Amino acid sequence: MEFLTQTPPAQLVECATKHTCFIAELFDPRPDWHAILAYRETMRKLQASVEELAARGRCPFTQLGIYVDHEGACLLATSKKEMQLCHARSGLSTLLQPLDLYEEGAQTTSRKRMEKSVRPFDALDKIRLDAWKTTTELRPSFPKAPKPEKEEAEAQQGSATRLQDFLAAVTESEDEDSGPPALAIADEMAEPLCPDMCEGDLSLYREGYAHAHAAWTDSVQRTAVVVMLAVGELKQLQFIPCHREERRVQFLMAKLGDLPDLAETCTLAAELAREGLLPSPSGPRARKAEFLKRCQAALQKKNPLAQLDVKRLPSEDQRAIALALESEKKLCSKCPNQAKTSTQFTLSWFNGVPEPDAGTTWFCATCAPARAAVCSSCGKHGTLAQEGEHLRSISPLVLGYHSFSNLNCTNCRRQAIAPFNAADKRRYHELRGAEMRSCKRPRF
Repeated sequence: MEFLTQTPPAQLVECATKHTCFIAELFDPRPDWHAILAYRETMRKLQASVEELAARGRCPFTQLGIYVDHEGACLLATSKKEMQLCHARSGLSTLLQPLDLYEEGAQTTSRKRMEKSVRPFDALDKIRLDAWKTTTELRPSFPKAPKPEKEEAEAQQGSATRLQDFLAAVTESEDEDSGPPALAIADEMAEPLCPDMCEGDLSLYREGYAHAHAAWTDSVQRTAVVVMLAVGELKQLQFIPCHREERRVQFLMAKLGDLPDLAETCTLAAELAREGLLPSPSGPRARKAEFLKRCQAALQKKNPLAQLDVKRLPSEDQRAIALALESEKKLCSKCPNQAKTSTQFTLSWFNGVPEPDAGTTWFCATCAPARAAVCSSCGKHGTLAQEGEHLRSISPLVLGYHSFSNLNCTNCRRQAIAPFNAADKRRYHELRGAEMRSCKRPRF
């Protein structure tokens, strides 16, 4: 039994019927430190028995370990090749059979709990793996002290009288003491000896050193991952997306921040779907209602006071939800309805010439501005067809109205036009007046 020295990396793979990494829950929550140490002798005997079973040529696993983390104890195993869950359960049950000798009389043994909870290593388990802490990661900053000569120490002996003042002074030193490299269960987590120092700073330095070591020991005993039993080397892991709906909800809830709303939840779920971690809301086999129901279930657990009814949300939030559900469709820039790009547009001034504004090009029939384009021949707008994403206006200052080169009538084959509104006319007259004034010649 020892501390975990390094957290293994994990890679996302496609979900299938066969897997290589499996995890099972053994007990929760995490016991106190004295209860963990009570298993040392038992785990030492089990280690030899499990190693003997794993050494057989027919054993399908290359790695097997029991780890105690911040949530409890779990079993993590890696197989030699892809295998179905039922076969993995049978093989792990055989390897953990020696545990029954030490759990006689228990209502539910560790082997039975493993058989009920074993599953493929998925995205929610990856979040748990990312939260694992080693002793090196939990190590605090130890006091760093200079090593003055005896004469300097005697002169400075009365300057630092408190531990806080001493730690603040020695932290800025260039000549540093790095402290102990790591803690180990085999060494009984004993406090290492302080470096030799002169008598002037020795008492304060020892007190600061002991304070840092005590804080380190406490955090390690509460949160550091303990390897209770290990066979093989824990290397690269593979995880799959969660394929059970309740675990998908828990995974989404774990990814949410503090006090989220429904729009933020749907946007985050859509991003996770693009990464392959959740089912997509769009596609041939997608279900928008199921996607939205998953987001509402996660939000209700994360923020019970949030509004779950889409119809009662502001229009901006409704539009964000609509974009998350159907990102491939063009939506109105003001509401969640689908845009009709054949007639709806807006214009902005750029260097004195009105040009299409790319940020507010898309509108639905309800939110469309009053200045709508029509065919210059038949006066209809329902037959217009646009080429390209943005409208292109042709010489509006010369014609006195907007004519679009890439918006044509499908019946008349004529270009569409749009009249100036009041702002366009005012700007037009200002530019024309400035042009006429600049062309006047001075009289002599």
